[in-house]
Amino acid sequence: MTDRQTNAARLIGLWLICTIVVTVLNVLTLFSPPMTPDIAEAKGFSKDTALVAGLGPVAVNIDAFEFVKSAADPATALNPTDWRQQRPLLSLTVWALAKPVQMIPPEFTTGPEWLRFNGWLDEYHGYLVLNAFLLGAGLAMFLRLLPLRSATAWLTALPFLVWLTINEVTRAFFWTAHEQMFTIAVATGSMLAFTRAWQHRLDQPIPLIGVSAILAAGLLAYGTTIIVFAGLFLIFLFRRNWRQLATLSGVTLLPYALWYLFVRTTTGAFFVYESYKNRTFVWVFDAAEGGIQNLWNESKGKIYGFWQVSEYVLANPLLLLTLVILLTFLFANFTQVNVTLISASALYFLLAAGFFWAFGGYSTRHAWAMVPALLLGGAAIGLGGLATVREGWRWVYPTMGLSVTAVYVYVWTTTGGPYG
Repeated sequence: MTDRQTNAARLIGLWLICTIVVTVLNVLTLFSPPMTPDIAEAKGFSKDTALVAGLGPVAVNIDAFEFVKSAADPATALNPTDWRQQRPLLSLTVWALAKPVQMIPPEFTTGPEWLRFNGWLDEYHGYLVLNAFLLGAGLAMFLRLLPLRSATAWLTALPFLVWLTINEVTRAFFWTAHEQMFTIAVATGSMLAFTRAWQHRLDQPIPLIGVSAILAAGLLAYGTTIIVFAGLFLIFLFRRNWRQLATLSGVTLLPYALWYLFVRTTTGAFFVYESYKNRTFVWVFDAAEGGIQNLWNESKGKIYGFWQVSEYVLANPLLLLTLVILLTFLFANFTQVNVTLISASALYFLLAAGFFWAFGGYSTRHAWAMVPALLLGGAAIGLGGLATVREGWRWVYPTMGLSVTAVYVYVWTTTGGPYG
């Protein structure tokens, strides 16, 4: 095998291992208390449904109906007002994943009864498989970013790894038919792509075309994939790497452009549900028509609205980041902190903030897209501090990691997390 084939095999192996790990961890959350009815209703969930007798119930998002219905017949994306029209690959992927499930006898499958009644249980299971693969990919890419070469390094990074795999988003969406696991995969994928670009590992045609092809598929499945494209575009533009810029743009954007033209030719229009319902992205042009001052006033309202939903989601990760910074200030120094990782997390954070400013319609699940940047930044600082910790104080970082992880897991298992 060539070096490239060996690396690819290792990546696939790591991805599969991480997929198993995140699935087991989220099975354990089935033992945690369910969402309280008031929180479930406020967050847009139906009452919790028990997947397996004897285990705690899981929340099924009310959007799951539309997600499984689209996956059962992906051709509905060509209906003039289909709400998945701008992301057809999501439904098509789940449709394909559901096919092997159909070979399992019904008595060995489980899921919400209303899905079984409508004949969509296979598509529901397809979403569960996709969720596991996406979350596994997110964890695998996060691990690829961190230099974990010792037991103390693993213990230092442990709370950040656990936080990435058990959190508000996984609690609410891992066991339901939804697209939200893309949030974690896209975030970690963005930061991994940015670091690889800064390290000149995407300068050659083959790896760049491979990454661009993944982004092309991502754009047809989940909108925030554009953040990865934007970051790489800026990096290549700053370096004036025109060949890489052209390759990235052409391979990434051409499939979506062709889909757009095909839909416009077939149906006469291209329907974007979010823009139709909430004027997402379009509000910027609406506000600009009233002048710069009106755009500024509208922007302030959007920024304040995003902060209202994000301060709750970002508060605890920010506390953990502050704790790691404080420990490094007291017991080590910042000379060995990986600047590339900090830069990648900062670039992603800023681009995500800009994306959601333009998006203009927010909820806590959108705000959680910012959290992986804080987790990577905290892990990078913690590992950098571990490398420079003063003699006699090396125990501080692994102790911090174990303590924070123990408290975090205790909160989730006893209360069901913040939604409990």
